Amino acid sequence: MYTGCRAGELTSARRSAFDSRTQTLSVTGKTGSRTIPLAPAAVDLFHRLSRDKLPSAYLLVRDDGKPWGHSDWDELVKRAAAAAGLPAKTCLYTLRHSSGNRIIPATDGRCMHFPVDRAIYGALMAA
Repeated sequence: MYTGCRAGELTSARRSAFDSRTQTLSVTGKTGSRTIPLAPAAVDLFHRLSRDKLPSAYLLVRDDGKPWGHSDWDELVKRAAAAAGLPAKTCLYTLRHSSGNRIIPATDGRCMHFPVDRAIYGALMAA
């Protein structure tokens, strides 16, 4: 949930989509292509995931090296949601839309990341 990406955007992302210099991830999905500024935790995660991979390799792969598919994360999300005390119907789609970070462009061209609770997030999105 570091990115707010759709699941398909992440599962189709290649190593070349992550730019460690600009700390961004470029994805293509349902609404076209976009480049996402990453929070520090996401930069750390994508550094680890991209290590020793060729630019054309999938960024997210299963333990057996195959790319992630839709059914690969369902059970993991259900277990994580249960452990976090979230409703039983929680899925990756709902988590994407209740992501705990908002990204605000700063005046120097960088991005600031800060936590936002659900009530504030809802109010921001309604504005």
